[in-house]
Amino acid sequence: VDLYNSDPLNCRAGLKVCFVIQLLNAVARVERALPKLTLPFLLLQGSADGLCDSKGAYLLMESAKSQDKTLKIYEGAYHVLHKELPEVTNSVFHEINLWVSQRTGAAGTGSPP
Repeated sequence: VDLYNSDPLNCRAGLKVCFVIQLLNAVARVERALPKLTLPFLLLQGSADGLCDSKGAYLLMESAKSQDKTLKIYEGAYHVLHKELPEVTNSVFHEINLWVSQRTGAAGTGSPP
């Protein structure tokens, strides 16, 4: 028991096998669907995000057929971008506002890229 408890590779997150299987199945479905994605999208991610690897964002950018796709990585930021330092949070909300405004024809914002 002590050897088991001291093993750093032993998951203590309380995940059940059925949950992990369902998660892996969902990931596989998403990966199969990526090449069919044609809608515009904006991806914002922190470079220090410990929950979502930025490889997934780059995979989405490469795989999606969308002609209008944007990725911005915030250096040193974590997973919850809207609760970061004020300079990151302000930039995140500015990026979202600008991106949406450009695509909805809001006055004075210019046209989509």
